[in-house]
Amino acid sequence: MKLADLQIVRTTAIDIKNRKKWAVEIRTAWQKTVEGIFEVGRLLIEAKEEISHGLFEEMIREDLPFSPRAARMLMSIPKNDNLVNRKHASVLPPSWDTLYELSKQDDGTFSLMLDKGVIHPEMKRGDVKNFLKERVFAEKRKKEKLERRKKNTPTLEMGDAIKWLKKQEPADLILTDPPYLTDVDNIQKFAESWLPLALNRIKPTGRAYIFIGAYPEEIHAYSSIAMPEQILVWTYRNAIGPAPKNMYRLNWQAILYYQNPDCNPLDCPELNELFAVQDVNAPDGRHDGRYHAWEKPTDLADRFIRHSTKPGDVILDPFSGTGSFLVAACDLGRVAKGCEINKKMAAIARGRGCEILK
Repeated sequence: MKLADLQIVRTTAIDIKNRKKWAVEIRTAWQKTVEGIFEVGRLLIEAKEEISHGLFEEMIREDLPFSPRAARMLMSIPKNDNLVNRKHASVLPPSWDTLYELSKQDDGTFSLMLDKGVIHPEMKRGDVKNFLKERVFAEKRKKEKLERRKKNTPTLEMGDAIKWLKKQEPADLILTDPPYLTDVDNIQKFAESWLPLALNRIKPTGRAYIFIGAYPEEIHAYSSIAMPEQILVWTYRNAIGPAPKNMYRLNWQAILYYQNPDCNPLDCPELNELFAVQDVNAPDGRHDGRYHAWEKPTDLADRFIRHSTKPGDVILDPFSGTGSFLVAACDLGRVAKGCEINKKMAAIARGRGCEILK
């Protein structure tokens, strides 16, 4: 036998020995959890570098419990910086195909999925795909909203709410968040100055949702002027103020619900939205915009608008603030009109798409 032939035989024998060694190590790692998945990927990468291509492919087909395609997916996992980041270890799922799906996401998408809580140990591969579909759908909805605002811009008039209300034609809904007891000198006189006038600006088929503070004196003041049909509750669990020594924390606000005698039934196919207690987190600036301290969540505004009006209906907000209710109404195809006396608030509303009227 020639020297060259001996060298080929020796090399082949070493390759076969290495193949068996790598196969044992990779099978052992395969039995582990998340750490094992990373180890399998790393071992595959090292094995591919050490043994010939033909024997590497043969090893996968004959000696390992997964296909060549799965091997390629596994090798991509430890190459991903987001997945190997130790800060993320506690939330990663022990599923190699899910980790592979995560490895395909860019840094921005991965970070957003972390913020939204999409990435967690129990997640499935389909959760990634569903998130991406929802993200595309959300972008589409955002574009549609912008187009809708161009055609139907919400208007906000600068000035006094009472003077403004006197000029308004009857509307289908009043949705507003007036100053609280802590913001005015006399809550009784303040409520008397605008509430009867506002309720008089609702059509016989209309309704009103009026957010007020959770203070007994404030609830009494409004209820003594015009008893609501119901007092709804907006509760939130993500905003906690100073801890009182002899009182309980106020993590809720009252919503006075009025309806006129000829109104249609509430349009609310979602049964969980029909509860008198509406459990929706307050805007906190972490995931969505927050424009002022007592801003109401868009999801909550959307509910009340959908429940009580239809596209094309007119919605009034005499205390518009930064325009949250006006923008929500516009995005749902309603005609939104509001009033605000604070120039800084109105400037923010302009930035959100409201047309400011002098």
